[in-house]
Amino acid sequence: MLLPDTGTDQRWPEYSAHVAGTGVRSVVGPLELGHDASAALNFFVLETGLFTEHAVDEAAVFADMAG
Repeated sequence: MLLPDTGTDQRWPEYSAHVAGTGVRSVVGPLELGHDASAALNFFVLETGLFTEHAVDEAAVFADMAG
């Protein structure tokens, strides 16, 4: 999932409002850490526009390696 701007994206309004209240402006995740993992990986940033398509792809690769 990419939530590019917690201030404008309305797909998950309660979640967006909650994370925006902590100062987070953009989110990538949850990324699964393997099929039998009991954890997930999330990335949070305080600015919008940082999660490019390339950054999201790299995050997915990182999650695959971590799992």
